[in-house]
Amino acid sequence: FMAALVETPSHTIDLTDPAVRLRPWAADFHRRMGHEFLLRVPVTLGARVLGFVGVCFRGACPPTAGKVEVLKALATQAALSLELTRLG
Repeated sequence: FMAALVETPSHTIDLTDPAVRLRPWAADFHRRMGHEFLLRVPVTLGARVLGFVGVCFRGACPPTAGKVEVLKALATQAALSLELTRLG
């Protein structure tokens, strides 16, 4: 099933951008926590999206390419773990 893993894009959200629309409860949570950026990466297996992992960042520095790669690796490991659990 390793061949079934596909490359999926990450998604960075600038929470300080007034054009960004979040659900009211999510916007309130991120504002209270001081988050300025949100990085989301889908957890996929083949064409199936199983969920996503996300990391919030405080401060005015968007996620670096290295942080994106680490989160993608974590998402891949999560997909593999879910599939192995299903098969086991």
